[in-house]
Amino acid sequence: MSTIPGYDDQTYLTDVVPTLFQGAFDSVEPVHSMAGGLVTPAPSGTRQNLYTFLDDAPELRDWQGEVKYTKMTGNEQIVVNRKYSGGLEIDKDDISDLSRIASIDEQVRALGDAAAQHPDETIWSFLEANTVNGYDGVPIFDAAHPLKFSASTQSNEDTGGAGRYWYLLDTRARMKWAIWQTREAYRVTTLNADSGNVDGFDREVHKIKAGGRVAVAPGIYARAYRSNQALDATNYAAAWSAMQELKSPRGKPLRVTPTVLMVPPSLAIQAFEIVTTSRNASGADNVLQGTAQVVVNPYLTL
Repeated sequence: MSTIPGYDDQTYLTDVVPTLFQGAFDSVEPVHSMAGGLVTPAPSGTRQNLYTFLDDAPELRDWQGEVKYTKMTGNEQIVVNRKYSGGLEIDKDDISDLSRIASIDEQVRALGDAAAQHPDETIWSFLEANTVNGYDGVPIFDAAHPLKFSASTQSNEDTGGAGRYWYLLDTRARMKWAIWQTREAYRVTTLNADSGNVDGFDREVHKIKAGGRVAVAPGIYARAYRSNQALDATNYAAAWSAMQELKSPRGKPLRVTPTVLMVPPSLAIQAFEIVTTSRNASGADNVLQGTAQVVVNPYLTL
């Protein structure tokens, strides 16, 4: 219930609503921020950002004659921000009605919860859809990522099973598997029915709107690996090794190290058994202990 019942409409809309909204928003722990951050946050100062992914990183070579410089060439990716919004309508008489104010407070908090959860809903549906091409011209998870300098390909997935997908992520690098771009942070605004708007005049309703202007886009595919094989020690070790063997377009080791094992809730027990217990099922030392941190992601559905 409101701390002080019986607010006048304007005070409730301008003071109470933002406080309730922000309190609920801040109480949500986003999955994408766990384990030090699972995606790369990027600010945006215009309607879109332009990212350039280099064909290869600079390297040191034997200095014989002129220095060999790596050209700043690569693939460009444009990420356009999108607007998202949702809101509530409140009958003008309800704010002054003490029998209704508690339910209104809870609806405002629910709007704050929804705004806080929206990045996760967007990011993880993007990951599972896997339909947007990355900088190399194929989706994030693919069996044929091109290696430009060797005319061959490499894979960052194992789709030979029939189970739920689980993921390995390397979260150490600045650029991770995905970019979360923010042009306008999530916030709440209100419209008083007495301000002269048509809905206020004709229907006597206040409006509360929450929204943001954001985007999600592919980052570096080598920072993620997915598998739908049964999650056991053998398949985990195979995926862990395969991810470490991923190479740069020039064929050099990327030094990828999985740091996070991300799973849906149905695979949580298996995940913890593989990387947190000191003994395996046969009683021997568990050599996989500590090789990754488990993140249980309730937004994973596939």
